[in-house]
Amino acid sequence: MRVGIGVDVHRFSSDEKRELWLGGLLWSEESGLEGHSDSDVAAHAICDALLSAVSGKGLAGACSLPKP
Repeated sequence: MRVGIGVDVHRFSSDEKRELWLGGLLWSEESGLEGHSDSDVAAHAICDALLSAVSGKGLAGACSLPKP
């Protein structure tokens, strides 16, 4: 069995229009997070953990991979 660890951190945004997405769910009543993507820290941490487990060496993380 392989195990991976994933971490993603973003600060809360001061932009009132920024949406908060966690685990693919929209939390419309809450302030969003800063970031160049959707800033979904839960989904990104899960992806990082899966990539880390599959590689067996630990990848840098989905957010640091080159854009296609």
